[in-house]
Amino acid sequence: MSKPKPNKVRCSKRPAPAYYPRSLKEAALGLHTRFQALSARKPKRVVVLQNRLNKRESAPPNGSLQAWRNAQTANAEMSGAEMSGAEMSGAETSGAEMSGAEMSGAETAGAEMSGAEMSGAEMSGAETAGAEMSGAETSGAEMSGAEMSGAETAGAEMSGAEMSGAEMSGAETSGAEMSGAEMSGAEMSGAEMSGAEMSGAEMSGAEMSGAEMSGAEMSGAEMSGAEMSGAEMSGAETSGAEMSGAEMSGAETAGAEMSGAETSGAEMSGAEMSGAETSGAEMSGAEMSGAETAGAEMSGAEMSGAEMSGAETSGAEMSGAEMSGAEMSGAEMSGAEMSGAEMSGAEMSGAEMSGAEMSGAEMSGAEMSGAEMSGAETSGAEMSGAEMSGAETAGAEMSGAEMSGAEMSGAETAGAEMSGAETSGAEMSGAEMSGAEMSGAETAGAEMSGAEMSGAEMSGAETAGAEMSGAETSGAEMSGAEMSGAETAGAEMSGAETSGAEMSGAETSGAEMSGAETAGAEMSGAEMSGAETAGAEMSGAEMSGAEMSGAEMSHHLLIDLSSTGST
Repeated sequence: MSKPKPNKVRCSKRPAPAYYPRSLKEAALGLHTRFQALSARKPKRVVVLQNRLNKRESAPPNGSLQAWRNAQTANAEMSGAEMSGAEMSGAETSGAEMSGAEMSGAETAGAEMSGAEMSGAEMSGAETAGAEMSGAETSGAEMSGAEMSGAETAGAEMSGAEMSGAEMSGAETSGAEMSGAEMSGAEMSGAEMSGAEMSGAEMSGAEMSGAEMSGAEMSGAEMSGAEMSGAEMSGAETSGAEMSGAEMSGAETAGAEMSGAETSGAEMSGAEMSGAETSGAEMSGAEMSGAETAGAEMSGAEMSGAEMSGAETSGAEMSGAEMSGAEMSGAEMSGAEMSGAEMSGAEMSGAEMSGAEMSGAEMSGAEMSGAEMSGAETSGAEMSGAEMSGAETAGAEMSGAEMSGAEMSGAETAGAEMSGAETSGAEMSGAEMSGAEMSGAETAGAEMSGAEMSGAEMSGAETAGAEMSGAETSGAEMSGAEMSGAETAGAEMSGAETSGAEMSGAETSGAEMSGAETAGAEMSGAEMSGAETAGAEMSGAEMSGAEMSGAEMSHHLLIDLSSTGST
């Protein structure tokens, strides 16, 4: 009876846990942090040998040690590195892998962040392969699953990353993939939406292969005769982009590639359309009721006037595309109610914005009542699955996303070159957007190729109320141009819901979007409040408060979101 129970004995002799969390954050990280802590404790001998091996492998191949070190920095792999407060804006990371780098409050240029969580500009697990970002160009960089809260990522591709508040303006994302971005209330230019149902969403340059987009805006969306009936994508992200009968509420769809790539004779499925040029793109069977298609991909079609209803679609079939009262310049407002809302260059497709201000914000099918979105700039960002409340995202590509209320201006026009064009008040080379109404805004359809727009002047464009001070666009590419009043240029937003910049199927009633988050890259599922996102591809990244500006987007349109896309 007095004999202690065996389990009691065992308990008393059990050693103390090997690791105690040092903070709430570590405790939350839990298993991951514990694993790191345990795996870090190697025998000294192993560590010494490893260090020797590393030194041998990383010896300067030739040239000076300093030059070699600089090169290492440029291509630095930041796996598991913490870069909190590090600024990478304008930095070029060529082929650098940034996986596991935490960059809290930092700006990361061209980082590829695949599956990384970057809360506070953390790019943990982000890979920045070959992407330069801030003011940089990200060639095919993917940023999937990176959360970047409070960080700036310019031109970063963030597929499946949530980026609340990240700014990504002017980034160039060449061949970046941005699928699965959620963009509720955002502008999505050149977004591709493959197999997504986008009711009330705008999809400029979006590809909707097999998607039914009733009430959706599909600026430049491609719908290859498929019907997406039964697929609900309210802010959902769909991976693989096929959404037939899939429900994707709040999900992000990854697997669509969209970043500013030029696809010659290619189908734009997964291709970026924002400011991208696609030759031979097909847009057959797309229904665009009440949607605007700006720079839409139209298989070798020139879209002079960027008006699809009466637009010229050479070899492109646009059957059933209705564009009533929409702004063609990538800002479509399909079924959006905007009572008392201001939408400079904003697209409001199917969104109700009573009392909401959406300067440059697009709200398709989203309810943004009371949401303020003024001053968010998103440029050339790919935003797949990003939630962007209060942000403006232009030229975003959105693949397989429901983008109710998302604007997709700066869509790619197959056969039309739109790079460097400002679509919401932008230029669409080969796509003129006459007939777009832009009250108090900068006109869509203004051709700005090679135009200098200093002081809100847009050569060949109407810049009513749009400020473009000092932005010079040579050759019509506006990457990195500053456009006060929220300019959004060529952001690609694949399947992202951005509430407060893009509101894809999201309801943001009473949501505040002032400076809300915008995924400026692929922002799939990213929430970005109060940020500017330009040219970053942020698939599913959350970037709260991050700024992503100065990235240059190649073949992307720089869209001034302050241009109004009102009916």
